[in-house]
Amino acid sequence: MSSRVDPITLAVVRGALETAQREMTLTLEKTGRSSVFNLAHDYSNALFDHFPEMILQGQDIPIHLGSLIPAMKEVAEYFGDDIHEGDVIYHNDPAYKGSHILDCCMYKPVFYKGELVFWTVCKGHLTDIGGPVPAGYNPDATEIYAEGLRIPPVKLWDKGKRREDVINLLLTNMRARRDQEGDLNAQYGACRV
Repeated sequence: MSSRVDPITLAVVRGALETAQREMTLTLEKTGRSSVFNLAHDYSNALFDHFPEMILQGQDIPIHLGSLIPAMKEVAEYFGDDIHEGDVIYHNDPAYKGSHILDCCMYKPVFYKGELVFWTVCKGHLTDIGGPVPAGYNPDATEIYAEGLRIPPVKLWDKGKRREDVINLLLTNMRARRDQEGDLNAQYGACRV
């Protein structure tokens, strides 16, 4: 059996992946509730293979894309074999290679015939993440705890079941709850493309 990929198959697969990534971007733009998502376009998305190595990135915010690679590896290592079809993972903690607290990242593993084949990943800047000042930019902060809620990698969906307890915990600690919930749902929609 040949290990070569013919150019036509390569072009078809590449086109399909690029289309999926563009659909992710459009989903964020059209369904994001806050102006940061639907006007400023402060988000990024990418596709990773199962290793996880980045295979495709959007033409989005470069700093997001640069931090997605080490963050994806951290999340995959954090959960190890506890990754299942229907899981959706969320985090913003710089300790797990995030950029800053307001940039929240969502990871969705994609399975085919029971095997992990790739990941859809979306990072977006929320307008608030709690903390002592609105919007998370606290000039008086002397430690990370004064910047807002740190979210280590956590499953928002576990084997396809939405974890209302965790989502409510997050949203209860954020100002402008409807905007934050709308943007979180936009990220989820983008990762499901």
